[in-house]
Amino acid sequence: MITVSAFKNTSSELVVSSMHFPKVILPNDKDIDFEILLPFIQKSDFVFCFGQKPGLKDKICIEIIANDNGNIIQTDFDIDTFEKILLATGVQSKRSFNPGNSFCNTVYYKSLKYIESNKINCRLVFIHVPYINRICDIKEFTMKLENAISTYPHQ
Repeated sequence: MITVSAFKNTSSELVVSSMHFPKVILPNDKDIDFEILLPFIQKSDFVFCFGQKPGLKDKICIEIIANDNGNIIQTDFDIDTFEKILLATGVQSKRSFNPGNSFCNTVYYKSLKYIESNKINCRLVFIHVPYINRICDIKEFTMKLENAISTYPHQ
């Protein structure tokens, strides 16, 4: 099963709202975002977490690591394959090793740490999307991104 998540009242919520996957909208609360996402991590094969990031325009940013005060954890999601699929579906992407220190990084770190510590069979990746005013056509952008997620090998 694939689950998508986003943060309430952000461009990421607008992007995932029309996707045809189970979705979780997180309230932007560092204390409870992970707790809300946890049951979906436990029952999903793949979790695509979305947040918004300034400086992007019509492209996504794939976060490779999460950082908690210098403790770094890296996703084991197959980013090489996903980038090829993104390119084929017309979605521009770039890799980032700077997840920031906001809600996005906190939920990413806690989620990856939980998966690793509990040997959960779930692949999780965090993707930043542009602010809404930096996406030329939100419907097309979302459709291409959903197509890429659907095309990704889910075994």
